[in-house]
Amino acid sequence: MGIEQAIKEAILNEAKRIGIEEGKAEGELKVQKENVFGMFAEGLPIDAIVRITKLPLATIQAWQKEI
Repeated sequence: MGIEQAIKEAILNEAKRIGIEEGKAEGELKVQKENVFGMFAEGLPIDAIVRITKLPLATIQAWQKEI
């Protein structure tokens, strides 16, 4: 394998790694959001949701507007 091919493969592997990390992060965020929506549905107050999830208040408030 030549140096150019090795560089291309290294770049491709790094791009794949970054894509996987971004996909995991998006998935985790989706789960957190679903959990927060469930907490709202159960009638939990926003301060309890912030305390339980450890998410920023602004994030919880933004998601609350989506409901």
